[in-house]
Amino acid sequence: MEKLLKINKNLKFGYADLMEVIDPDHKFTLRDVLKACVSSKIPMDILKSILQCDYIEDYWKELNSKKFKNDGEIEYLQLSWISSIDEFEGVVGSGHAWDFSGIGKEGDIPQDLIDNCPKKEIERMKRENYTQSYAIEFTPVYELAGLPIKITNSINIEDWRGVNEAKNKTKFYNNMNTKLDVQPSITLIEVLYWIFWELSFVGSPERRDEQINILNERVDKFKQAEKDGTLGEITIPWEDVKKKLKDKYLNKEI
Repeated sequence: MEKLLKINKNLKFGYADLMEVIDPDHKFTLRDVLKACVSSKIPMDILKSILQCDYIEDYWKELNSKKFKNDGEIEYLQLSWISSIDEFEGVVGSGHAWDFSGIGKEGDIPQDLIDNCPKKEIERMKRENYTQSYAIEFTPVYELAGLPIKITNSINIEDWRGVNEAKNKTKFYNNMNTKLDVQPSITLIEVLYWIFWELSFVGSPERRDEQINILNERVDKFKQAEKDGTLGEITIPWEDVKKKLKDKYLNKEI
């Protein structure tokens, strides 16, 4: 039987360990991952280059800057295997990747979905015991540090063929998702690469904080304009957006 690598706070991995398959049943946290990286036998500048992330030490410093406190919205973090099939101009292509995200409580539908989704859709979510997935690229690592990381025990295949047929609105298109209950294997380098890919999606911790402040300011401005009845002054009509896109992309029909 193949020996599986366990990620924990005492792990000191070297080059050869990067290709070892991870034990999916062994519990570990984001703190364990970062501790293993700063304790690695691989020089930090080389590890940063391998994982294509310059902020490993910055995340470790941020993680230790405040005490971890779970607000209850995210129950755990998950690495999920996602494959997709698409078609463009008659050519069918496929791709796959690991997704690293936060997972909420099973059956707990966020209030913003309840407020904005059709009643029938909410009822469907309740029947299917909906579980919310959260993007975490704007979340400080000290808010994620103690959360367990789980490796999904299924493969999700998204079939996006048929999207072009829906553009003329004569056909309702709903992408077909296929879930295969099989445990995908994942190596240490894949675990590290996809975790840091997600954490660094908007750049360094400082750049991340700048972006979240800009987003918050825009949301506040939108809410205030909605309250004041001046929303039309800060939004762009879809027809204007459509014209700009047509002009940009060789006047192709949108």
